[in-house]
Amino acid sequence: MYYIKEIVAHEMVINRSRFIALAYPLTNEKDYQTCLEDAKIRYPKATHYTHAFVYGPRGEHAHMDDDGEPSRTAGLPIYDVLRHHDVTNIMIIVVRYFGGIKLGAGGLIRAYASVSAELLNDIVRYEMKRVYRYMFTFPYALAGKLDQLFDANGVVIHRSFSDTLTYECLLNEDNILFLDQYKHLIKYKRINSVDELVPV
Repeated sequence: MYYIKEIVAHEMVINRSRFIALAYPLTNEKDYQTCLEDAKIRYPKATHYTHAFVYGPRGEHAHMDDDGEPSRTAGLPIYDVLRHHDVTNIMIIVVRYFGGIKLGAGGLIRAYASVSAELLNDIVRYEMKRVYRYMFTFPYALAGKLDQLFDANGVVIHRSFSDTLTYECLLNEDNILFLDQYKHLIKYKRINSVDELVPV
């Protein structure tokens, strides 16, 4: 399953109706009400605020709402797009400003699915992975070489500077073979392992 980390928007105009899709990351299942309120503040006086969300490690919790559109023409297409893209802990709200031309049930289904799919196609996705937190201490002379190695194998989350450099790093794997040629010049210890969202 994939996750998102930030709010993203995508807009389409179809037969003069404005459709704005907003993707929200959910930190818990009850966040959806707050997201809905945020969408209404960002886009006031819209005709509809249709939405769907999935939540849980396998996306086992779900909810959808047509918000006044004909039954199963808005919330369900959004939900189907979420399932197709294998994402979780996410809510998509599609804000619609009616443009005066009725789209019919088929047209609404296509419109809500299209704007949701285009939004997800452009979004940065993350996977939940086990990463390993290490503390490294080494001389300044190695900084340039080690920065490249750490960037290729994880991420430096904290640097401190004294008579030596100390880096706190999250590494993708529980081995530091990539440091073999420098091990004799480095002091290090593994602190713990954590589940972390990393870009796909």
